[in-house]
Amino acid sequence: MVSTDVTLEELQETLRPGEGYLKLATLDGATFAIFATSEMARAYRAGVDPEALEAEVDELRATIAHVGNGQTLTFPFDIERSRALYRSLFDPVDGQLASLRHLVFEPDGAMLRLPANLLVRDDDSVDRYIERITQGGDEYDFTGTNWLGRAVRISTAVSPSAFRDARNAPRSSAQHEYIGFGENTPLTEARGTTGTRSALAGGADCLW
Repeated sequence: MVSTDVTLEELQETLRPGEGYLKLATLDGATFAIFATSEMARAYRAGVDPEALEAEVDELRATIAHVGNGQTLTFPFDIERSRALYRSLFDPVDGQLASLRHLVFEPDGAMLRLPANLLVRDDDSVDRYIERITQGGDEYDFTGTNWLGRAVRISTAVSPSAFRDARNAPRSSAQHEYIGFGENTPLTEARGTTGTRSALAGGADCLW
C-alpha cells in the first residue's frame, strides 16, 4: 500500500533543482501557504482570508467570462486586481518564485477556480498597461505583462503524496504516443459527484 503521508524531507527529495512546491490551505478565517524547494521551506499566513479570496476570484473570473442574457461576455482583464491577489498570496516568497523554472501548485479554496498563471508578478506590468490605456490604447492588449505563468512553468497537484507518486511512477512502456479528447459536460446530480475539485467547486453551472 502506498503511503499518503509525505514528510517535508521526502517532498524536498522529490523536488528537482529549479522546482518549488506551493500548497495553499484555507481554514476558518485564514489562508495559509507552505512553500518548499529542495533547499528551503517556509510557511506563512497569506494576506487574504478565504471569504475575501472568494470575492477576489469571482471578480477576476467575471472579467474573463460572464454569462448574461444567454450570452457569454468578456471584459478587459482586471490586471490591477490580479496583481493585488498575487501580492496577497505570494509576496512572502516572491524572491524564491522568481528563481524557479517549475512551480508545482496545490490550490485550495477559491484558487481551485482560477489558474495561478493569470496572476501578475510586478507593478511595472500594471503601470505600463494603465499608461497605454490612458493614451488611448486597446484595453484588451496585455502585451509585455509579466504573468506568473510566463516566467515559470506551472503544474497543479492535488496533494504532496500524489505529486511524489506521479514523479516516482515508472515510465510507460508503450511504443506509440496517444492523445485523447473528451467533452466537458457540466456536473449534474444525474451524473453523480465524480470529477475534479475545480469542477465540484464551480457546480453544475460552471462553464469553464
